[in-house]
Amino acid sequence: MGLTYPVLFDDGGLVHDQYNPGDIPTNSLYPQDWIIGADGRVRYVNTIYDPVELMAVLDAELDVR
Repeated sequence: MGLTYPVLFDDGGLVHDQYNPGDIPTNSLYPQDWIIGADGRVRYVNTIYDPVELMAVLDAELDVR
């Protein structure tokens, strides 16, 4: 599909601390899915892969534009 995107290695957790929404456990040892909206606000965080919910949030965010 030719998609590219940056990957952030957050050594020390500085970015994580800045965006952590607080009410979602984000200290998991497992990979996490985060969606940051166009306005910079956290729209979605999950440590369990849920493609249906993930796509719903992405679709809603893209409809805003």
